[in-house]
Amino acid sequence: MLRLVAVAVVWSLVPLAAGCTRALCSEPCASGCCDPSTGSCVSGTSSKKCGPDKGLCSVCDPGSICTDRACVALVEPDGGACARSCEGCCVGERCVDVQVQTQTGCGANGVSCASCGPGQLCAAGECRAPRCNAGNCPVGCCAGDTCVPEVVQGSDQCGTGGAACQYCALGTGCADGGCQPQCRPNSCAGCCQGNTCLPYASQGTAACAIVAQQCKACAGGLSCLSGFCSAGCQRAASFDVTSRAVDGFGTDLYLSYYGASPPGGGHLLLQLRTPFTTPKTWTLSQSNYHGPQFTPDLPRLYLFAPCTPTVCTNDLIYAAVDGQLVVSAVSGSPDAGTLTATATGLRFVPWQSAATLQPASACWEYDAVTFTQSWP
Repeated sequence: MLRLVAVAVVWSLVPLAAGCTRALCSEPCASGCCDPSTGSCVSGTSSKKCGPDKGLCSVCDPGSICTDRACVALVEPDGGACARSCEGCCVGERCVDVQVQTQTGCGANGVSCASCGPGQLCAAGECRAPRCNAGNCPVGCCAGDTCVPEVVQGSDQCGTGGAACQYCALGTGCADGGCQPQCRPNSCAGCCQGNTCLPYASQGTAACAIVAQQCKACAGGLSCLSGFCSAGCQRAASFDVTSRAVDGFGTDLYLSYYGASPPGGGHLLLQLRTPFTTPKTWTLSQSNYHGPQFTPDLPRLYLFAPCTPTVCTNDLIYAAVDGQLVVSAVSGSPDAGTLTATATGLRFVPWQSAATLQPASACWEYDAVTFTQSWP
């Protein structure tokens, strides 16, 4: 346990150097002590400038700290290494450097870290009012003591009127000192008309695109289908498939099927996260492929074409953006297990906007696909 022993401090005017004496404040400080090195009033709470109201500041001797504006010697029978050696503040025996201190833990010269008052910031181990404020930063926001003008602000620093800079939430950007709706790839499940996001369900021939690209008109008599300009979907008959391969990572299963998928034999890949209670029904969503955020627990179904059991042209990958997947039974792990599922009303469109895709092949539809899985 630390014991504090008061140390008397006597102030007097003494020469600092030939022809020079300590400076005095013009009058006693109403709050804080007078710093003789500058002739200005300071808080009096630092071990380097310690003193009572209307008194003279003093530098505390080594082995003492400024407590209640008086230098107090530390008697540390149990150690106290932080208080003796720390230039910042102490949390127990952990020294918090002044460079990383915040408003909730501030101090210098080995004192215990303490919270600053409302509206104060911690600078060089002292709590004080910020130098950046509404008076000197009227058209910007304050990042500590630094004024960030509106003209250079971004989504990570946004604000006006000398307020503290804020981070703009997902789907917004900084404009004129405020967070405003903004269309960008990580916030729009559709295409962008200026700063307005046009969802896939609202797109048409005059405005069509995916993944927050700028909306564009479909030419040559093509129509907009799930964000792609297309001549229409090619339909395929319903069919049953049996797995040829299983892989996994943690709770994710990757079930590969080879069979009567167009064109000329293809490769279906079902990505499924386990465990879950069966029967389980999911509605497949385009936003889980062409949207701002990936939902890990939502299954994803891909179609590779053309493909054989040994060779796939992976640059032509389609994603199921419409339909329902019903898993009636699932058990086991990537090492051994079983699965039975049915997908209905499937529509596949390109996973990415590939330049090699022809409009006529940009969509495939299935009424139903039945999956039967047993592994190994």
